[in-house]
Amino acid sequence: MKKIVLALLAVNILLAGWTLWSIRQHYQRPTLDFLCESTLAMHRHSETDSRGFTFEGTVLVRFRADETGYIWLIGSASEADNKTTVAREIRFRYRSKDEKGIYALTTTSQHRAQRDDTPDALIERNISGKPGTTDSYVVRRVNANTYSIGGMYSPVIMCVDRA
Repeated sequence: MKKIVLALLAVNILLAGWTLWSIRQHYQRPTLDFLCESTLAMHRHSETDSRGFTFEGTVLVRFRADETGYIWLIGSASEADNKTTVAREIRFRYRSKDEKGIYALTTTSQHRAQRDDTPDALIERNISGKPGTTDSYVVRRVNANTYSIGGMYSPVIMCVDRA
């Protein structure tokens, strides 16, 4: 009789452990962990602002499993015929918005390299948003290793995880 009780107790403990593990796996948010590179040629012109804005360069995006990451912008920007060099890191936090592979980015800070002579306001207004801007970009998983990074309705870059 004692063996039957101990066996039932062991089975119950195993079932409880399996149930807790299953619940934890179900509610654990998916994270990203990859580095990708893309080129970006952005030209913005407005009827209300005759200066226009252009950025041409390389974009490196790093997502870490701890729900942080950074975007490296390397290239040139121009506004009203004033051409500048861009070399900066934009740090962000990201969070999963749903279980279908959509993530939202919140910028946290910008760090300029010494050769970067582009005003912060120009990059914030046209590319990154101000630090602390919630959901400044949306990341969508296109397939197993491809992501679309951009606004809610239009992608800015396509990013491929080459791992």
